[in-house]
Amino acid sequence: MSLPLPAGPVPTGGGFRTDRPAPERSRPGSRRVGRKVGIWTGVTLAIVALGVVGLRLYLDTQWYVGVSNGRVAIFRGVPAEVAGLELHSVVVETSIPAEQAETLPLYRQLPDGITADDRAGAEAIVESIREDVARFEQPGP
Repeated sequence: MSLPLPAGPVPTGGGFRTDRPAPERSRPGSRRVGRKVGIWTGVTLAIVALGVVGLRLYLDTQWYVGVSNGRVAIFRGVPAEVAGLELHSVVVETSIPAEQAETLPLYRQLPDGITADDRAGAEAIVESIREDVARFEQPGP
């Protein structure tokens, strides 16, 4: 009795050719690369988001007195601009002309900003400016 011969090529040398990787084996590697890129993208976006939130929280605690529209004003933030973005906003614009305040030696740095610890401190600086400007305007006896 003889065994039937298989149809098609008969493997020789003890097995099939393995010098060419199967398509299934190359995909998991590309999936790993895609997964790594996705993880790094997510980590990078998380770091940027934390930086933006941290900067916003920091700016919300900073106060200064400066000039807005030719008037003395209270600002929240820092007197700076980065890439076209102002890092401050006007909270209160007073009726005190900045030009008059700047003539007094104590307030010459007003255009650059006079820092305060908090809003109450900024309001106290504005009141001092208001009093000093009023005193300067009054003619002496």
